[in-house]
Amino acid sequence: MYFYQYILIVGFLYLFTFKGLKVPAICFLFGWSVYSYAVIGNDEVNYYALSATIEFTIAFILNSRYRFVSYIGYWLVLLNFFGFVVHDIKTDYPYYDIVYAVSSIIQFLLLLARTAFNGLTRLHRKHFVVRAVNFDSRGAYDRMCKNTQTKSSYR
Repeated sequence: MYFYQYILIVGFLYLFTFKGLKVPAICFLFGWSVYSYAVIGNDEVNYYALSATIEFTIAFILNSRYRFVSYIGYWLVLLNFFGFVVHDIKTDYPYYDIVYAVSSIIQFLLLLARTAFNGLTRLHRKHFVVRAVNFDSRGAYDRMCKNTQTKSSYR
C-alpha cells in the first residue's frame, strides 16, 4: 500500500467519529481491509477485477446519500479496467496510480466537507442560529427569524 492510503485510512477513522458519516467510513475501511487481505499479491486479472468489485460495492452502497462520492467510485471501476490495459502494455508511467490516488483523495475530501460547520449539504434555508443549536421546532424558528414591526413601519 502507498503512503496516501495510510493517510486516508486515518482520515476515515476520523470520519467514523461523526454520526452522519459512519456508513461511508465503515464502507471504506471494510473495503481497504478486504483489499489488503484478499487483493494484494494476486495476478493482474484478479487484482484489477477484485479492486473494481470492491469499488463498485462501495459506490453502490453510498449511491443513495452520497452521490458525488459514489460517482467517483463508479469512475474508479472504469479506472481499474484502464489499469489492467495499461499494465498489460507494460508501460513505465504510473498513470493508474496517480489518477487512482487523486480520485480517492477527492472522495475523502467530499466526505470531509460534510464535517464542516456549514457543510455542503447542511440546512441552507434556515437561519444560522437555528443550524447552530439544531432547533426542530418551527415556532422557535419563527420567533428567532421574524422581524418585529415598529410603529414607523406601519406607514
